[in-house]
Amino acid sequence: MGRVTIFDNQDSTNAFDLADILMLIEPSIDRSWRVAGVVSFGLASEQLQRFSDNATRMTDRALHQVAMGIDQTLAGEFAAFQQDVEHPSIVIRARRDAVFEVETDEQALLAAIKAKFVRVES
Repeated sequence: MGRVTIFDNQDSTNAFDLADILMLIEPSIDRSWRVAGVVSFGLASEQLQRFSDNATRMTDRALHQVAMGIDQTLAGEFAAFQQDVEHPSIVIRARRDAVFEVETDEQALLAAIKAKFVRVES
């Protein structure tokens, strides 16, 4: 899998969050997300926390909707699984230092991330 690391602005404002990354991923009815270890703030953070705590998968659409209600994701792992496939096709990790890592074999997604965000390392 290819990997990119996205860094936030060096000042105290958050330039992006999970929803901004998810917007680059083409929605799919055949994909579900396993959410784990989430720490977040925002109107939908409680809902996201329930999925994380219960280890239940979210539909692609549900994660996109919930992410729109998150102001800041401090930690968590978001793993996308295609239907009937046991290994994730995309893994997004949020770290407390305002950094997101994205792992995927989808080269178009990696290219889109590099084009959208200012501070990206491969």
